[in-house]
Amino acid sequence: MESDFKVKNNSQHIPRDLVKHLYDQIKKIIKPANLSFEAKIKELNEIKLTVSAIIDQFEEEKKISLKNFDKQIVPIAEDVVEEILNEARELKKNITLSAENFTDKEWEEIAKIWFYLDVKWNDRKGIVERIIEKIARRYAHLIEKDIQIVKEYQTHSLSLLPKETGLFKNIETRLANSVEEPLKELIQLYSDIKQPISLQQASEWMSKIQEKREGCFDQLLLRIDHVMKDVVQLEDTSDWSSYVEAEGEVLFMEKELNQIKEDILHICEDEASEREFLLARLEGLSDHLTEFEKLKLPMFLTTKLNEMKNEITVCFSKINFTI
Repeated sequence: MESDFKVKNNSQHIPRDLVKHLYDQIKKIIKPANLSFEAKIKELNEIKLTVSAIIDQFEEEKKISLKNFDKQIVPIAEDVVEEILNEARELKKNITLSAENFTDKEWEEIAKIWFYLDVKWNDRKGIVERIIEKIARRYAHLIEKDIQIVKEYQTHSLSLLPKETGLFKNIETRLANSVEEPLKELIQLYSDIKQPISLQQASEWMSKIQEKREGCFDQLLLRIDHVMKDVVQLEDTSDWSSYVEAEGEVLFMEKELNQIKEDILHICEDEASEREFLLARLEGLSDHLTEFEKLKLPMFLTTKLNEMKNEITVCFSKINFTI
């Protein structure tokens, strides 16, 4: 039994007091010579207390160790140590719920897992390596997300134009040419990304990568907006941002219209008051839409308003049909 229970210690790590104590406690309940049911329950409760104490110790050590990292690195370092802590918490949960039913073999496996968790927790070099790897992976993911957002924004901008027109092809070509250079830079940054050599270099490395990706990303969005401003054909193209509020109101009107359409589906012939309420909401929406028609709006907003105008007419017909 003793030879089966031993854990190979390739790292030359000696478990600290609490983990060693847990290790000894588990040995006591595996194939004991004379251990009554009451004695076993007592030992199991002691094991649960020790496990809680180990996790408490991990939590305290986590707070202390995170103070040694640069502020930029702290969130990533915390993620790495939390992964180990979560393994410990999950193991604690398993022991809390099922300790009474574990077989000797399962206890042996649990002892090994706690041993290796403690090894991993105290492997400073290993934790630093995982932090550095995670930093590189995170920034690669961020750049990948930037590329995706830019492409989606470009596609969305084009979707505001009618595809059947020559304008669409013209703007599509202009957009492609405008974003080609900074998009290549962003894709190249993603391809060339390598993890920092050491933790000491990580903060400076993160700042440089962040500066490059922000520069490319912002330039791409500005170039797309610049091309699309020409489509709006406004006298003052610099005032594009003022239409954000108008777009928000149009979106609100769309939601209101969709809700009215849903309510119409459930209207009953004998609900005169409900029909009158819906008609009043439609009239209010129609009046609001008429006010918007007086404004000089971007093409995509004008298209939305025309579509809503047609839908409102259909809704009026449906309500009047039920009267």
